[in-house]
Amino acid sequence: GANIMQARAPVIEQRGGVTVGFLAVNSILPQNYWADDDKPGCAPMRGHTVYEQIEHDQPGTPARIHTFPHREDLAALTTSIRALKDRVDVVILSHHAGIHFVPAVIPDYQRDVGRAAIDAGADVTAGEPPPLVLACRVSYDAIVRELVRGGAADSKRSEYKEPNAIDEAIIADDLALVKLLCDSGASSAKYANLLYAVNFRYYDMVEYLLAGGADMYWQGGSLHDIVPMMYALWQYWRYDSSRIPTDAQKVPDQRMAEILVAGGYDVDRLQGDDNYDEDHGERLVVWAAYRDCYNGRYGGPIGRRTACVDMLCGVLGADVNLRKNDSSDDYQYRMMSALDVACSYGHFGLVEKLVDTYGARVHETLDKVTHTNCDFGNRRRTITVDLMTPVQWLFYWDGYGGTESSPEERLLIFRFLVARGARVSFGDVLEFQMEEVAKCMEDIESSPVQEVRKHVKPIIELAAAQLEVARQQERAR
Repeated sequence: GANIMQARAPVIEQRGGVTVGFLAVNSILPQNYWADDDKPGCAPMRGHTVYEQIEHDQPGTPARIHTFPHREDLAALTTSIRALKDRVDVVILSHHAGIHFVPAVIPDYQRDVGRAAIDAGADVTAGEPPPLVLACRVSYDAIVRELVRGGAADSKRSEYKEPNAIDEAIIADDLALVKLLCDSGASSAKYANLLYAVNFRYYDMVEYLLAGGADMYWQGGSLHDIVPMMYALWQYWRYDSSRIPTDAQKVPDQRMAEILVAGGYDVDRLQGDDNYDEDHGERLVVWAAYRDCYNGRYGGPIGRRTACVDMLCGVLGADVNLRKNDSSDDYQYRMMSALDVACSYGHFGLVEKLVDTYGARVHETLDKVTHTNCDFGNRRRTITVDLMTPVQWLFYWDGYGGTESSPEERLLIFRFLVARGARVSFGDVLEFQMEEVAKCMEDIESSPVQEVRKHVKPIIELAAAQLEVARQQERAR
């Protein structure tokens, strides 16, 4: 409300000849979020906390926690209930309270407020989240059955801002409870958090949810940009390292990936990051190439590998030549292929696998490529851009993947690509020489001569190899 009087004012509704009055108070709120005489906010039902030391002879032992309601807030609430009771047939109090992330624990102040409200004339006191959600959270199947029999229904997903009963049952790994919710019509698999079930390898749960229509491309809300197949390929992707179990899988899960595909998952479609229409998003094969090039970030395995690409292309049949189309500022980064990524990181093992095993194209005409994007105001437009070739990505590693490989490995990749038809221009060579030699010359005054030679030599060798290929190809043309 605009002030404390409006915040504490009831809402009165009439249904079927019965007049119902609603009051709401809030105990879970930051400092000064409550309304005052001249300040907007919510109706507060604040509480106080006291920590009692139990074992006085052992400092540092856990304390007993006592809570009790704010005296003035409680008095104002009971006064409002009594006044409302004279005007309506039924009084319902909504009290936002509890201890978040601690299931099945009711603090003292919440009990005191509930008793005082009933004594003052309230007919119902209701907390949050809904009883069905709480019952699923602690896997009380019998209570869930009674709630469903009485007509309780789950909330529909709204960007994952609301508690959801079926998600609590999934988190509890209780397939019987999930089936009870869906079979009774109290909930639906299409509102389920498939991401969680995939990440924690609940195979039977995933199969049941997919059969019931779960959204296999749901990204976990607007802040995540993760789709279920990503968790099948890389468990605990983007989890904080402190939250990752020591026995977490370090390789793609073929069984989970095949369950998703059997349920209709399209590994080639644009999805995940920036996937707000059919023209934008991440390609799983490009995402997999990034993961195989990373050196242990986001809880991944230390060292580079080819496991994610092998699973997508070798087992699931993904098209290795597809490009992503995300919201990067630079169109070169926005429309990369898996081979572009491998070259930019200088990952020879992955380059070799992509080309020789899965058929990645080492050279194609990438001038005037049609690109659809959305500018400010979400207006769609189609433009043409010139994209770099894999060989050019091999040269262009400043700040991108340079710490992951050496010039020697990039020379190996260069010779490999040229042997398979890659083309090089004098412009490519000149740009590489100018940028990379210039970088090596930085802070040269403070470096010993031998150190400078050590860094410059492999770059000059790579540049010389590029120049020789460019000359040969120019003579051939």
